[in-house]
Amino acid sequence: MKKSLKIILFTLSCVFIIVCGVLLSISLTLKSYALDESKLINLESTVTFLDVDGNKFSEQSNGVEVTELKNIPTHTQKAFIAVEDKRFYKHSGIDYKGMFRAILNNVKSFSLKEGASTISQQLIKNTHLSNEKTLKRKLAEIKLTTKLEREFSKDEILEKYLNTIYFGDNCYGITSASRHYFDKKPDELNINESAILAGIIKAPSYYSPTLNPEKCMARRNLVLKLMHEQGYINKEEFNFAKAQLIETRTVDKNNDYTFSYLAKKELNELTEKFPYQNHEIIVKTTLEPYIDEIVREKIKNYNEIDCNKSIVVINKNGEIVSYFSTCGDVYRQMGSIIKPLAVYAPAIEKNVVNSYTILSDEKTDFSGYSPSNYNDKYYGDISVKDSLAFSSNVCAVKILNYLGVNNSINYLDKLGVKTTKSDKSLALALGATENGAKLTQIANAYNVFLNQGILAKTSTIKSITKNNINFPMNYSKNKQKVFEPDSVDVMNDMLKNVVLNGTAKKLSFLGFDVCAKTGTVGNKNGNSDAYCISYNGEYVIGVWFGAKDNSLLDNFITGGGYPSMLSSEIWGGIYNNKQPPKPIDCSKNAIETLIDKDCYEKDKEVILSNESDFNRATIKAIFTKKAYESIVSNSRKIPFIKNYNLSVKHNEIRIELCLTQNSNALIYKLNGNGKTLLYDTYNKDSTFIDKNVYPNNSYQYLIIPYYKVQNKIVFGKEMLTRKIKTPNKVLGDKWWVDDFS
Repeated sequence: MKKSLKIILFTLSCVFIIVCGVLLSISLTLKSYALDESKLINLESTVTFLDVDGNKFSEQSNGVEVTELKNIPTHTQKAFIAVEDKRFYKHSGIDYKGMFRAILNNVKSFSLKEGASTISQQLIKNTHLSNEKTLKRKLAEIKLTTKLEREFSKDEILEKYLNTIYFGDNCYGITSASRHYFDKKPDELNINESAILAGIIKAPSYYSPTLNPEKCMARRNLVLKLMHEQGYINKEEFNFAKAQLIETRTVDKNNDYTFSYLAKKELNELTEKFPYQNHEIIVKTTLEPYIDEIVREKIKNYNEIDCNKSIVVINKNGEIVSYFSTCGDVYRQMGSIIKPLAVYAPAIEKNVVNSYTILSDEKTDFSGYSPSNYNDKYYGDISVKDSLAFSSNVCAVKILNYLGVNNSINYLDKLGVKTTKSDKSLALALGATENGAKLTQIANAYNVFLNQGILAKTSTIKSITKNNINFPMNYSKNKQKVFEPDSVDVMNDMLKNVVLNGTAKKLSFLGFDVCAKTGTVGNKNGNSDAYCISYNGEYVIGVWFGAKDNSLLDNFITGGGYPSMLSSEIWGGIYNNKQPPKPIDCSKNAIETLIDKDCYEKDKEVILSNESDFNRATIKAIFTKKAYESIVSNSRKIPFIKNYNLSVKHNEIRIELCLTQNSNALIYKLNGNGKTLLYDTYNKDSTFIDKNVYPNNSYQYLIIPYYKVQNKIVFGKEMLTRKIKTPNKVLGDKWWVDDFS
């Protein structure tokens, strides 16, 4: 018994020593953490933006303006308490009951959906600690929270919390957020607005009333529901607030949006997970001041045109190097600018068509959908390549019909252009979508043609540093393969043709190669949007002219007009007194070849031609590997002889052949059990005269059609001629009979 008691005492002593050791260790570890009252309210946010050369072009400072709790409406205070910490006035800083409930619910749902940080804990974490998820940080949080609760009242803690919390868009504190989102002071906030602000802080970009109003409304409704359940508002107040729309402050429409606008938006998204460390930081951006100056200068030439305008210049790495807009990066209908992305490139990739496939451009009904070309102009039989150059709506819809709408949507998704269920129709070929797209999205989607089918995510920020230490950006620039390189080569050839022969001719006088596509959205009453997207081997330039509000542009403002003119001026400015641009990367996978011109123009067939066949006119063309193989196998399925004519005259037998386009023939004379080759029509006349004939003999010939392409020979069906018998005596020097037996 004594021995057992000794073991128990020894075990308890060991446990006591271990516990004391752990507590001592924790105490020493947390010794450096102290509550600093000055940090609880005095947050200063200063961000310095640098261009690619390291020069400062913008600085963003935001000092927090403090509003006392007595000047913050009770319903605003309760909105935050209801959604963030409903037991705020009951616990002592750490809500152990809420913590255990959250753990239990997470175990039940096999997830980590519920957290248990109180308002006091959030205040400490936001102002004193980093965002790392370690036991040490959590213990420090508990230590400082406990001290916070001892030194400050609940109302003082709530006041400091509301004046330091991050609301997105570089807004710290309730005062900054009230003015930014609603152009109000905190004491003017109603229940609806209070619930919106309380809902934002969980994920400011995701629940932003300006960026995601639908998600914001759902989150607001949850906050209102919690306020009602917890007795902070009655049923009438709940129903009234829930019925209200989300209305944010009106943006000054006279303000221009420059590169800084995009960089600040991206910074907010990148730093949202650690906004309280976002102080005194340096942001190295992708801005190229030389190009940005050119854009700003050229857009001035169009100030008299009363409409919205946007320009974006993106390098081949997906980095935005210049931006200007009169209305911001807004969603607009895309029109024909979508055709290469949604129709032509996917169809080339899937080998549905090649660039020389002939289509019938005429008014066509697609099961009740009957698109019209611009100005009701139709071109009849036209190549896929030219249908893109002339921006034929009918042909684009035909190709999409062959391709399938689902295939098109899959490619658009890879290119970063999102669609909805309602967009699943043939009208997608003409850019008719529910939400449209931003100019930056469209321009970057075209970047895939500079990079042999690889798409990079757009960015304006290269790095974020604080005290010479790089920030963890939680941002991936992973590139995605969308198209095969040979498909891209074909598309580049087609889009170059849009400049040389199509709707973007205003770009054809630059002195260097540019690919482009224009687009116009509108009707006979006027246009709403006009685009030109152009690119070379180094940059993509996107230009958009759009109607203001619900008005319309004049019909003469089209993609091939002002947007193309402005694009040309920007290109000329960029390469003025500079080396010409690098050519677009070309893969070695696409196949450049010659097709027979006569056969193409007369028979509407794509037939490969041999380069040594000088007697035939040819067209230089480029095909994907798949398309080339299809053409080789199908271009002359079986070479054949349409008909022939035999005649005897002046001691000679004449053989006249009528061959199909690009076909040739071998003519053999049969003798005994063998045959002798007499003639090959390749590069020669299709008529052969056999002068080696004698009296009292029978002659018969074997004709074998063939065609020769790319050094390959394909033979057709052999043809045996009728027999010709010569007379049994000579009747002078002009003897003959036509004895066909």
